[in-house]
Amino acid sequence: MPINLKTLLLFCFLFLFYFSHSQQVQFDENGKLVNSMDYLGAGKKPSFKLDALDTMHGNIKKAFVEAIKEDLVLANNILNDTAIRETDFYKTIWGDSAFTRLKEDINSLIASLSATPFKQTLTASSDLYILDSLLAFYLDENKWKFYKTVDKEEGKYYSITLKIIDLANDFLINYYNRIYVTPENAAYRKLNVENYQEIIRQANELQKIVHEMPATPKDSFTIATLNKAYRLHESISQFLQGNLLSKLLKAPWTRSWIWKTGGYIRFNPLPFTIEESINEPSKTDSAKLRYYNRYVEATLEKRIATDSVMNITTFKEELAQYGKGKELFTDLSKQKKALNDNEAARKRILQVSRVVNNVKVPLAVPNAYYILYSSPNEEDKDIRRLQAFSIDDKLVFPVHNLPKGHRSVLIKKKADLIKDQSDVQIAIDEHIDQIAQIALALQPALGFAIKQITALNGPFNLKGPSTLTAIRPSVVADISDNRAEFLHEGKIRFEDIKSSDDFWTVASGAAKNVIMSQLNPLNSAYSFMKLPELQSIEFDSGLFMSVKADYSKAIESLFIPKKFSKKQVQKMIEEVTEKYFKQFLEKNIAPVVFNVINKDNSYIEIVKKVVKGSTVPPGLLKAESDNEPVYHSEIHYADVEDSTKKYEYDLVNIKDKDSLVFGRISYSTSKRRRIQFSSGLVYTITPVIRNNVTEENGQITVDSKEQRYGLYVALHFYPFNGGLFVQDKEFVANRKYGVANRINFMLGVSFPDPLENILFGLGYDFGPGIKLNTGLHFYRYDKFEVFNNAITNKSSIYRIAVPFVSLGIDPASLVKALNIFNK
Repeated sequence: MPINLKTLLLFCFLFLFYFSHSQQVQFDENGKLVNSMDYLGAGKKPSFKLDALDTMHGNIKKAFVEAIKEDLVLANNILNDTAIRETDFYKTIWGDSAFTRLKEDINSLIASLSATPFKQTLTASSDLYILDSLLAFYLDENKWKFYKTVDKEEGKYYSITLKIIDLANDFLINYYNRIYVTPENAAYRKLNVENYQEIIRQANELQKIVHEMPATPKDSFTIATLNKAYRLHESISQFLQGNLLSKLLKAPWTRSWIWKTGGYIRFNPLPFTIEESINEPSKTDSAKLRYYNRYVEATLEKRIATDSVMNITTFKEELAQYGKGKELFTDLSKQKKALNDNEAARKRILQVSRVVNNVKVPLAVPNAYYILYSSPNEEDKDIRRLQAFSIDDKLVFPVHNLPKGHRSVLIKKKADLIKDQSDVQIAIDEHIDQIAQIALALQPALGFAIKQITALNGPFNLKGPSTLTAIRPSVVADISDNRAEFLHEGKIRFEDIKSSDDFWTVASGAAKNVIMSQLNPLNSAYSFMKLPELQSIEFDSGLFMSVKADYSKAIESLFIPKKFSKKQVQKMIEEVTEKYFKQFLEKNIAPVVFNVINKDNSYIEIVKKVVKGSTVPPGLLKAESDNEPVYHSEIHYADVEDSTKKYEYDLVNIKDKDSLVFGRISYSTSKRRRIQFSSGLVYTITPVIRNNVTEENGQITVDSKEQRYGLYVALHFYPFNGGLFVQDKEFVANRKYGVANRINFMLGVSFPDPLENILFGLGYDFGPGIKLNTGLHFYRYDKFEVFNNAITNKSSIYRIAVPFVSLGIDPASLVKALNIFNK
């Protein structure tokens, strides 16, 4: 059997399984009822299928663990990424030991969350101890569960209440409050709108320092550069000693929340803040405001000057408009949107528990059919089509999943005589002329289209160019030459300089003197110079030899007889010393100093980013509960007055003073059918080849024809659920009955040559009234024996072509269509 037919049968089985009616209450992940027990017998308790909730509970905890792990891993990656500036910043404000401990604790939590069951491992001294202990509580199966159900009998029905607790919100609120009250985070409890503005001002003051920082090494590095860098570094250090901004950055709060804020410091880890801190810019239409104020003032002046009848009422109305121009012509949409968004975020976090559904199941009523409410805006929606009932029956309709604030009313609209046909069959009969004419027009094109589609082969080859853009580093300009500030110190006996060797001995001493006298004292003067690289500044003999090589010929020329000049020797010593000192600064001092400058600059930029990306954290959080059900059930009753009629009831949705028909219950009387006939079109995917051999005047002619589609007539047998229920008006299937009653076994013949084309298959009714079937096509194959140009024997066998696909309707409708084809 071809694999596509197996796949089709598997799909039919799954489809049947999915739509099979369950006798237990079942909820989806939102707490909405998706399947319900129709009624309960006397003295019985409701049966609720809570496995889905238990599975959901496990999934919720798994998702919660994965979300926490994802946050921790993200933070861990940032904290261990030495390429970003924040890592040095964290070491600066927290200290190396606290920073290292934080990373270790995050790794420990990641490992604990990866194990089952979760075990608490951190000690009380850890900044993440509270996180660790709360995780141990929430992940303990015996201590926390996300749902609770209560069921009891209430008169004519059983009631079940489903209450859901939001795990992530409950956890977040408890964690926030426990961190918020710790003594070490007192600075955050003092934070409000007023002092947060001071924090912004402090951050702006720091930003000004960036513009005063020494330039990058492309400019000459001098003692003046060194002094400026020191002063700015000290001003940053002093600025952040003891002020509120510094306290907020250094508090354990930032380390306690770093896992939740993506590895970056945010003063407020929550997506909402206090309303008073929201201040979005507004825009006033100055021109309209000006004209409006002028008009109001002119109107008032005119009223005062000309009103002789003292119409005080009108005057008060006009006076009330005075000063309202700014309110009328100022766009506050951004502020309103920000406030609304903030409130929505607040509710989203603080809404912890709510009653999701209050379900009512009727008692001791054998004909109860539940309705799942969907949308209040779809009028005349057929919600339920039911089987035949006797006049003594009672029908009960519990309506489930009604939203909060809504109620429903069942109103009988009519009870009319009906044909025992589905809506689809009726529609086909009413419009068969149009259908037949369209089919006749499309028949030639259909065969051509099928051949063209079959001929198509080969996948599309989608290929696009791939481009990479190389990023090239910028080229740093040469260091400019500036020797004006550096002179050697100490006395030099020029009369002792008799040769170039004497010159370099004196020059070397002068260079050492410059280094020792001007740079070594910096270690005690400049705090940021107390770095390992600058702890011991020594004479760089290699660098001096490089300078010596540059001046070697020039110095040799100084001591040629009759050209010796004391002044020239002194000038060259100064020049050599200045060049050495300049190159010494650039090689040994500048990189270290600019590293400090870059760190200071990064510090300021990060502080600015933290302040800009933060908001004022709210105070202690209070979890909110909503005890009014999000969804609820209501039960309605209807009579069966006559078994030959179709009944329609309007379901009216009522909210406050508004009402709207949101659906219609329609049921009618009908017997289930085991046998039905159909006619229609059939198409066999595997070609059916027929050979016709004729003999005439001693000549044998072979005519081979390929047949794939044609008309058919078939009998359908419905073995499941008592047979086909025609009055089920839903196109695919009614969940009350499932799909089983629409499944049929088909036995038919196709035209032309019905005895030569037998169809056996499995199918399904859509509508009902439209039958889609597939299966085996048995066709007769003629074999001819030819001897001396004469047919000596003819035999026939039946071969199988698979699969066929047929689409059929009621035979009477097809006959009506064929009459049009034959005109």
